[in-house]
Amino acid sequence: MKIILNENQLGGLKKTLKDSIDNVGVYQTLKRYNLNLRTLSVIFNGDMPEISCQDLYVMTLDQIKILTSEPKIFNNHNFEFYYDHMAGSLQFTCKKLDSASNEALTGWATPYWNGECHIPIDFEYYSWSYNDQERKEKDINGDFNNMEDAPTEFNSFNDIKRWLENDYLKILSEECDKVFKEIRKVKIIVSEEQYNTLKSNFLNESEELNQYGLTADEMRQVDELAEKEALEGLENLKKNIKEKEKAVESHSKWDSSNVKDEWILDHIKKEIIEPAKKELERLKKYLSEHDIETTKERIRDWNIYSAGGLGWSFRYNRYREESLKKSLTKDNIIDLFVTALEGGSNYWYYMDLPKNIRSYGQSTSEAVGEYILQGGYIEVYDIEEYREVKRNYIDGDYDITGDLKDDKSYYSDLEETKLGYIDMDKILESIPIIKKDYPEIWERILLEEGDAGDADVFLQLCVMGEVVFG
Repeated sequence: MKIILNENQLGGLKKTLKDSIDNVGVYQTLKRYNLNLRTLSVIFNGDMPEISCQDLYVMTLDQIKILTSEPKIFNNHNFEFYYDHMAGSLQFTCKKLDSASNEALTGWATPYWNGECHIPIDFEYYSWSYNDQERKEKDINGDFNNMEDAPTEFNSFNDIKRWLENDYLKILSEECDKVFKEIRKVKIIVSEEQYNTLKSNFLNESEELNQYGLTADEMRQVDELAEKEALEGLENLKKNIKEKEKAVESHSKWDSSNVKDEWILDHIKKEIIEPAKKELERLKKYLSEHDIETTKERIRDWNIYSAGGLGWSFRYNRYREESLKKSLTKDNIIDLFVTALEGGSNYWYYMDLPKNIRSYGQSTSEAVGEYILQGGYIEVYDIEEYREVKRNYIDGDYDITGDLKDDKSYYSDLEETKLGYIDMDKILESIPIIKKDYPEIWERILLEEGDAGDADVFLQLCVMGEVVFG
């Protein structure tokens, strides 16, 4: 059935809708008058009122079942979503399908969160497991956060669904790949051999490790913490119930006789009073089913297995103490050269490498480390100054006449760009400097957590005895 409106009627309808939008927003106006986005666009002849990002937040969540109903496969990732109705936020788990260690990331990524035109992406946990072993978890909360722009125009609710299933998943997929890549650089897995070494070096003869890798005293501390947190959680639950009871009682005494607008009354009832009653019922039900021993066991397990838990901290501190006592190994040194030459230091150095350097390793950077450890000697130059001399030579700055060139001045100028050299003695000389002047870097190197910046400091100390660049 078609409804034909004259110009005055259409103008009146536009004004009514515009006033409603100004008062309650686009989304509530659509619900109030049982309209959709496409109809609204037709009424306003394409000149749509501005849709706020607060409206888009609500409209997006209205379509959220498209994600939470079942897992989504996108770009070699398996996504699972959970909508937290209490917080109004969207949690995701991103599993890498081709990962040998069954890697997964968990975090939050709510479109238009807090009415802003962005998607804040906050990663909370990284987990992995090998060969069906028990899954391990690391707390990465605060380490990997990003803010992505979100679109501000949609023509229909189907457009929102399509965006959630495509562009939104694409954004998450790319962010997950970045975090997986960064985490793999620093992931530490304690082997059985390392575990046995820790046991033999750091435990008294009377101390034994249980199946969780903890001493009896450490296990007692974990149990005490679990009991303390479980009791605190129970008290907080009871406190929340009392506060919610007061709110519900206050609602029941509210005098609504002064409110004449039926829509406002209905809104208050549906959006404030009824949700408060339901939440009170949920909390009371949770309390009636609450089992303190089950809660203690859950908290205890988290502290035993999860990164950031008390048990994990005990195990990691033993590993750290043992690692800081060890000497720098051949593999450590080669890894430092690889990291420095392939990224950490390539902004300042040029190396005069022997022609057979590739015979010492699979890559040039690995071969450099092996070559030096076998007694080799490599000269290192300032890359910008070295290239400038080379360019000048090509441009004819050293020409005398005809094909005759001033090679003496040329080689002298190249020599002036030299920063130093590397051999085994220079490496050994750099180690006491790192220990004394850069203890944090030395610690990360021994823990195999060093990054490109740490490797750059190592190489500069080897070449020049001090940090000159960066």
